[in-house]
Amino acid sequence: MTVRYNSIGHVRPFGFARLLFRWEASIWHSIWVELCSWVVMFYLISFGYRLSWLADGSSAEDNPSSKRIFEQVVLDWNANNTIVPVTFVLGFYTSIMFTRWWAQFLQVPWIDPLCQALNVSLRAERLADKDEVLQIKRSIIRWINLASCLVYQDCSQKIKQESFPDLAALVRLGVLNRDEMNELNESPHDTHAFYLPYSWSHAVLNQAQDKGFIRSDIHMRLLIDKLESQRLGHGNLLGYGWVSIPLLFTQVVTAAVYTHFAFALVSEQFLDPAMKYPGHEADWGIPFFSMMRIVTLVGWLKASELMKSPFGSDADSFEIDWIIRRNLDVGLDIVTRQCDRFPKVQKDVYWESSRTPGMDALRQRHRASGGREQRASSYGRHRDSHSSNENKDQELGNIPLL
Repeated sequence: MTVRYNSIGHVRPFGFARLLFRWEASIWHSIWVELCSWVVMFYLISFGYRLSWLADGSSAEDNPSSKRIFEQVVLDWNANNTIVPVTFVLGFYTSIMFTRWWAQFLQVPWIDPLCQALNVSLRAERLADKDEVLQIKRSIIRWINLASCLVYQDCSQKIKQESFPDLAALVRLGVLNRDEMNELNESPHDTHAFYLPYSWSHAVLNQAQDKGFIRSDIHMRLLIDKLESQRLGHGNLLGYGWVSIPLLFTQVVTAAVYTHFAFALVSEQFLDPAMKYPGHEADWGIPFFSMMRIVTLVGWLKASELMKSPFGSDADSFEIDWIIRRNLDVGLDIVTRQCDRFPKVQKDVYWESSRTPGMDALRQRHRASGGREQRASSYGRHRDSHSSNENKDQELGNIPLL
């Protein structure tokens, strides 16, 4: 499920600590293996260098050739390990992944607009037709949810392997019956079968229009538009699943990050201060800044990998299982129980007042501040007056001078 942290008050003093040191779905949970492995290998190399340093002395005469070669390698790699613009490449990759990740969420169809359109557009003139109209609405809602399940079986690894692995699971869910399952299995096409529930829905609407259950052609157009909106979202989700980010691009970014830190195992080593190498006058022992770069860049890469598969089984993946069950439950409830239900229409508490108390309080606060707080309404009036003055100046400028 998606980890929510918006309620954490990091605006308060030291409130950021509650956000920074969370473990579930955090950066620490994602990179601790890479960080610990890098630190262990760093100190293995460092101990090997320090043992030779302590055993053979630290003067230039006592310095063995292997120690000098290692120090020259450290200096050379430290100078050249920044040739590849890792930050630029990784930032560009993350930007693409975030745009793609959020676009996929926006394509997830919600059943509510279609339900409301069905309630507005379909009606039964006779009491005997009421059950038939209700069956039409419930069947369309069920079929569109069936189309969603078929699409998510292809997009989501969790849905395919755990929640609804086959059509029999969809029968148990209630979005499919045995006859419809046989129709899906007997489809002669080798393409994705999510189009069939839409074909059934359009056929039922045509039949409902012939029977006079749809109020007008405008309402028919409304229903077709809502169905097309649902179908477009499902089609786009399938497209995102079929056409992924090119493997070459992902390999370049991943190789750049991990190769950079592989070279950093040597290039970030602390050298003997007695040798007076530039930038190595002090031996701190702990590579603080290198570890911080690992947390930042590898964490950045891990976030991109997470966003690459938003329908997976990670902690921050989309809750597709909940969306499926929510759309089915809410959709059937809207077209059945909520179709003709609404609270009693009556006068509101502001019936006798021209302004709400909230606006009066804001107006008094604005006056108490001496007009220092800029309001949207006053800004609009100022802008309109400024525009009108400009128009008057233009009109005066167009008058020919005698």
